[in-house]
Amino acid sequence: MDPVLTMPSSGFRSGPVLSLIECVERTDQGTGALICETAGDRLATVLLEEGRICWAVASGMRRRLTDLLLETAPRPLERNELERIYRDCKGRNVPLGEELVRLGVVPPSGLRDALAQHTSEAIVRVGEADAVTFGWVAHRAPGYSPKFTFETLDIALRVADKVYPAAATEGRRVLQQSGLPGIAFRGTDEPDGGAFPVAATRADELPDGDDLTGRGRLFLELRERIGTVGGETPDLVSWRAPQGHHFALGSHGDLTIAHFLSQPTDLGRLLKARMKT
Repeated sequence: MDPVLTMPSSGFRSGPVLSLIECVERTDQGTGALICETAGDRLATVLLEEGRICWAVASGMRRRLTDLLLETAPRPLERNELERIYRDCKGRNVPLGEELVRLGVVPPSGLRDALAQHTSEAIVRVGEADAVTFGWVAHRAPGYSPKFTFETLDIALRVADKVYPAAATEGRRVLQQSGLPGIAFRGTDEPDGGAFPVAATRADELPDGDDLTGRGRLFLELRERIGTVGGETPDLVSWRAPQGHHFALGSHGDLTIAHFLSQPTDLGRLLKARMKT
């Protein structure tokens, strides 16, 4: 994987995070670690298995994954008990979180939320750094259960809730009003930025397949489509993607909304919903 450079800046920028996501999407080496560095120092590590994000950690994070897991435990768990389980997991080379679920210490939903929270916080740190580069280290990680791994879109939306809360709220409102599956994107004036996803509805109904994998390549395809429009997004335009899927792209204030059309009547339904806004 070739290194990807971002433009120096301050505060959170979507560009480094979008570059990270594209590295995840475009690598053929789906199991290993994506290493994020700035000024020659390791900034963050994103662990992948079969192209899906398992979890991430970044320097300077206030809470460890174990802290989040302790918060989700339905019964009080002493840290020394957690450390004992951790040492046992390390010796047997099994994921700590999944072992805690197996033992009944943490509920499955609690583990998934803790992993997503920790990972999105780490990736926010990437967006706050200057001149980030990415490298790849292939390895065989312990076999993570797919239900505790994430598509790129999952994590991007978690990041958006942290850094673009107003846009995320508005995006959910517009999408829910349409009643159609889709993704809301926030535009950016950053030279290295682009359309950043802030909300999605009925994501499990969005098309998937060999060309739109579970990693989230639909998300990349829609971003690329928005980029080809040029200038301001049209009020509403419908098109058929190369894979044969139908979408409608429209603007709502600072947001660009991509709606998936699965029925011939969906476009008319969408037009009626827009007339009410």
